Amino acid sequence: MVVYQRVHDEILQALKDNVYPVGTLLPPEPELERIYSVSRTTVRRAIAKLSEEGYVQVRQGYGTMVLKNIYPSETFEFSRLHHFENTLSIRHVNVPNPEKMSARGMYINTVPADKVVSEALQVLV
Repeated sequence: MVVYQRVHDEILQALKDNVYPVGTLLPPEPELERIYSVSRTTVRRAIAKLSEEGYVQVRQGYGTMVLKNIYPSETFEFSRLHHFENTLSIRHVNVPNPEKMSARGMYINTVPADKVVSEALQVLV
Protein backbone atom coordinates (compact mmCIF):
# COMPACT_ATOMS: atom_id res chain seq x y z
CA MET A 1 0.00 0.00 0.00
CA VAL A 2 1.22 3.48 -0.87
CA VAL A 3 2.07 5.52 2.26
CA TYR A 4 -0.29 8.43 1.50
CA GLN A 5 -3.13 5.90 1.06
CA ARG A 6 -2.41 4.51 4.53
CA VAL A 7 -2.56 8.02 6.03
CA HIS A 8 -5.76 8.72 4.05
CA ASP A 9 -7.35 5.51 5.34
CA GLU A 10 -6.34 6.24 8.95
CA ILE A 11 -7.75 9.77 8.83
CA LEU A 12 -10.92 8.40 7.22
CA GLN A 13 -11.21 5.92 10.11
CA ALA A 14 -10.74 8.80 12.55
CA LEU A 15 -13.62 10.61 10.81
CA LYS A 16 -15.74 7.48 11.15
CA ASP A 17 -14.87 7.30 14.85
CA ASN A 18 -15.78 11.00 15.19
CA VAL A 19 -12.28 11.90 16.39
CA TYR A 20 -12.60 14.95 14.14
CA PRO A 21 -16.27 16.04 14.26
CA VAL A 22 -17.97 17.84 11.37
CA GLY A 23 -17.15 21.54 11.41
CA THR A 24 -13.85 21.18 13.25
CA LEU A 25 -10.35 21.49 11.85
CA LEU A 26 -7.94 18.63 11.31
CA PRO A 27 -4.63 19.05 13.12
CA PRO A 28 -2.10 21.19 11.22
CA GLU A 29 0.21 19.49 8.71
CA PRO A 30 3.25 19.41 11.03
CA GLU A 31 1.21 17.63 13.69
CA LEU A 32 -0.18 15.13 11.17
CA GLU A 33 3.41 14.49 10.01
CA ARG A 34 4.34 13.68 13.60
CA ILE A 35 1.22 11.56 14.28
CA TYR A 36 1.69 9.38 11.20
CA SER A 37 5.52 9.60 10.99
CA VAL A 38 5.44 10.70 7.36
CA SER A 39 6.63 13.61 5.23
CA ARG A 40 4.67 16.79 4.49
CA THR A 41 4.24 15.64 0.88
CA THR A 42 2.57 12.43 2.07
CA VAL A 43 0.23 14.36 4.39
CA ARG A 44 -0.68 16.76 1.59
CA ARG A 45 -1.47 13.93 -0.84
CA ALA A 46 -3.69 12.21 1.75
CA ILE A 47 -5.50 15.48 2.52
CA ALA A 48 -5.88 16.24 -1.20
CA LYS A 49 -7.56 12.88 -1.72
CA LEU A 50 -9.90 13.46 1.24
CA SER A 51 -10.72 16.87 -0.24
CA GLU A 52 -11.46 15.34 -3.66
CA GLU A 53 -13.82 12.89 -1.99
CA GLY A 54 -15.62 15.74 -0.23
CA TYR A 55 -14.72 14.87 3.35
CA VAL A 56 -12.63 17.96 4.06
CA GLN A 57 -12.13 21.45 2.68
CA VAL A 58 -8.65 22.97 2.64
CA ARG A 59 -8.52 26.72 3.20
CA GLN A 60 -5.09 28.25 2.89
CA GLY A 61 -4.20 30.22 6.00
CA TYR A 62 -7.15 28.76 7.91
CA GLY A 63 -6.79 24.99 8.01
CA THR A 64 -8.53 21.83 6.87
CA MET A 65 -12.19 21.72 7.90
CA VAL A 66 -14.11 18.48 8.24
CA LEU A 67 -17.22 18.66 6.03
CA LYS A 68 -18.59 15.22 6.74
CA ASN A 69 -17.62 12.03 8.42
CA ILE A 70 -18.39 8.43 7.63
CA TYR A 71 -21.40 6.94 9.31
CA PRO A 72 -21.76 3.16 9.49
CA SER A 73 -25.07 3.29 7.64
CA GLU A 74 -23.58 5.48 4.87
CA THR A 75 -26.05 8.26 5.73
CA PHE A 76 -25.14 11.89 6.16
CA GLU A 77 -26.51 14.37 8.65
CA PHE A 78 -27.63 17.30 6.49
CA SER A 79 -28.61 19.22 9.62
CA ARG A 80 -24.93 19.88 10.34
CA LEU A 81 -24.49 21.91 7.14
CA HIS A 82 -24.36 25.65 7.57
CA HIS A 83 -23.14 26.87 4.18
CA PHE A 84 -24.52 26.28 0.69
CA GLU A 85 -21.10 25.38 -0.74
CA ASN A 86 -20.79 22.59 1.85
CA THR A 87 -24.11 21.18 0.62
CA LEU A 88 -22.79 21.11 -2.94
CA SER A 89 -19.63 19.28 -1.81
CA ILE A 90 -21.55 16.19 -0.72
CA ARG A 91 -20.53 13.31 -2.94
CA HIS A 92 -23.64 11.26 -2.17
CA VAL A 93 -25.79 13.71 -4.09
CA ASN A 94 -25.95 13.34 -7.86
CA VAL A 95 -26.24 16.86 -9.24
CA PRO A 96 -26.18 17.21 -13.04
CA ASN A 97 -23.87 20.06 -14.14
CA PRO A 98 -22.96 21.31 -10.63
CA GLU A 99 -20.72 23.99 -12.19
CA LYS A 100 -23.87 25.68 -13.56
CA MET A 101 -25.61 25.88 -10.18
CA SER A 102 -26.06 29.11 -8.28
CA ALA A 103 -27.72 30.05 -5.02
CA ARG A 104 -30.46 32.64 -5.44
CA GLY A 105 -32.82 31.33 -2.85
CA MET A 106 -33.43 28.12 -1.06
CA TYR A 107 -36.76 26.65 -0.10
CA ILE A 108 -37.05 23.68 2.16
CA ASN A 109 -40.18 21.59 2.00
CA THR A 110 -40.89 18.74 4.36
CA VAL A 111 -41.92 15.41 2.96
CA PRO A 112 -42.70 12.21 4.81
CA ALA A 113 -39.72 9.85 4.93
CA ASP A 114 -40.07 6.28 3.82
CA LYS A 115 -39.17 3.48 6.24
CA VAL A 116 -35.53 3.08 5.10
CA VAL A 117 -34.80 6.81 5.32
CA SER A 118 -36.54 7.27 8.67
CA GLU A 119 -34.61 4.33 10.17
CA ALA A 120 -31.31 5.63 8.77
CA LEU A 121 -31.93 9.12 10.19
CA GLN A 122 -33.52 7.75 13.36
CA VAL A 123 -36.66 9.85 13.00
CA LEU A 124 -40.29 8.97 13.51
CA VAL A 125 -42.43 8.57 10.39
